[in-house]
Amino acid sequence: ASTDALSLPASLSQALMAFMIDYEWDGIGWQFFDANVLQHIPDDGAPLETVTPDVDLSGTGGSTLERHRMLYVEADPERPGKKRVRLRTRGRAMRDRYPARLKQIEGNWRKRFGARCIAELHEALLALIAHFAADWPDHPPVTRWLSRKYRVCTLSGKPHTGRT
Repeated sequence: ASTDALSLPASLSQALMAFMIDYEWDGIGWQFFDANVLQHIPDDGAPLETVTPDVDLSGTGGSTLERHRMLYVEADPERPGKKRVRLRTRGRAMRDRYPARLKQIEGNWRKRFGARCIAELHEALLALIAHFAADWPDHPPVTRWLSRKYRVCTLSGKPHTGRT
């Protein structure tokens, strides 16, 4: 298929999909969970209410991360009546591997597409990002874009209403 007719959203989508495929290819982790959940749980755990905005985690054992033995939820010994999320061995390994995995993929892309191409892509994306809200997270979970806190703005700085 020719790339000449691809729109900007389609081009970005294809690049992001290629990154996701490369990240998840070896079956070690899921980029969404690694970036948005596991990275934010320290070795001593985190309060359940600080984790649940990003992921459906009830503490009943039914969530994806619990079923796949990445983490568990227990009573918080320091806060009676509250729960704490702790990483299991597999979740800790995924969390700890995340930064190296990103560097590995970037290195692979430099070899595959050329260092100049990747540098130009990075510079172009940074030029766009300079126009976005400074408080946006590095790896925002998709569903939280619907909240007021992460309201999407157009490059003009005007809030995007979802209407075309």
